[in-house]
Amino acid sequence: MSINKKANILVLTDEHSCRHIYRVYSYILFNDKHFILVTDEKQFELLRIVDTNGEVKLITATEEEAQGISISTTIPGSLQRQIVEYRATGLMFTEDISLDDTKAIKFKFPSDDGYINLMKYLPHLVD
Repeated sequence: MSINKKANILVLTDEHSCRHIYRVYSYILFNDKHFILVTDEKQFELLRIVDTNGEVKLITATEEEAQGISISTTIPGSLQRQIVEYRATGLMFTEDISLDDTKAIKFKFPSDDGYINLMKYLPHLVD
């Protein structure tokens, strides 16, 4: 099943406490770093997942990272270029629950620290 057919919705909070809702378009492993390509249906944003001692942040990919990734991965639209740092505050994802393509939609909410450790849920974002 293509990731585009999955119900992978991500709620991110930026450094100004503004919430943004994105659809996860694809997961990318590039130079041993984890990236997700997300869209708000107007534009795309390429985010690097950074895990520092269990604190997971999503940071806009650098120009060099975006260029390297675009060589091997098709990015279907223009990328946002403004550097933003987010934390995941909500996640809805599709999970396979049986061999006959039965799926379940799961929701994850923030833990006591107010954020979701997105690294735990990467297997659900990958085909």
